[in-house]
Amino acid sequence: MVEFVEKNHDEEFLFTEANGTLSRATITLEQSARVYQPGDIVILISGTYVLATNALVDANVDADVSIVARRTNATAKDTKAAAIVRDAEVKAGYLTFGASTVLADLSPSLAEKNIIVLPDAA
Repeated sequence: MVEFVEKNHDEEFLFTEANGTLSRATITLEQSARVYQPGDIVILISGTYVLATNALVDANVDADVSIVARRTNATAKDTKAAAIVRDAEVKAGYLTFGASTVLADLSPSLAEKNIIVLPDAA
């Protein structure tokens, strides 16, 4: 029997966000071989956002971080995407990031933007 695995739904990682559009913005994702998924933590490097990795965070301590809100295909070119950029509570288990990175490495950068990472069952 074939087993299917359902991917995260758009914005499924969100617990709460600020009223109106305070928490959201449009960002530009760098072209990538992989489709960006809801909950991907991205970091601003040279004018576009890329999937956050430990090496990028360490090398760019003050770099801007955001969370991709909706599945976005940037395989052909740099692409605009909806993102959570400030003032939100998010589910830890629904966040994704690059290899060799742990959420503890990214949480301080998110906290600076008042994005609070909570356990999934909060």
